[in-house]
Amino acid sequence: MKNELNKLAAIGLGIGVVFGIAGGAFSDPIQQGIVYEISSLGLTAALALLAVKYLRSGQDQAAAGFIVFAVGEGVMTAGSPAGGQVATSSFGAGMALYIPALLLIIAKPCFPLWTRITGAAAMVPFGIAAARIFLGHEVGYADALPGAGYGLLSLTMIGWIIELVRE
Repeated sequence: MKNELNKLAAIGLGIGVVFGIAGGAFSDPIQQGIVYEISSLGLTAALALLAVKYLRSGQDQAAAGFIVFAVGEGVMTAGSPAGGQVATSSFGAGMALYIPALLLIIAKPCFPLWTRITGAAAMVPFGIAAARIFLGHEVGYADALPGAGYGLLSLTMIGWIIELVRE
């Protein structure tokens, strides 16, 4: 890994993946919220760095995807401390923003095909979960649909990390 930006982005993605997965191990909502917030902060920093990287390389569409993705993380982060319906609405809005973000990122071959497939697959449970929230259903962070989406997204991000390290 020659590039400092790649190194920092890979670390941020790694923090996002590790703390995102670890958050599911906590039953206390306060502890879980703290761990998920650390995940979100790592991801947001990594996504901003990736937006700069791809913008500099002339891959504007991927850069825009990483910006939209960071906005989705910000929306979730902003609503989480409020709890209740505000947190649920922010969660739904953030998941909904993952869909155009991933579409923009995976539409061009910036990353290996398998990461583009896992990214596309992640959009399905995120879209269904977000729609359920917008229709008034309760969907929690640990429910099956977001869990499936985040599992697939974690695989996608691991692929991004591998590519960043290889460059």
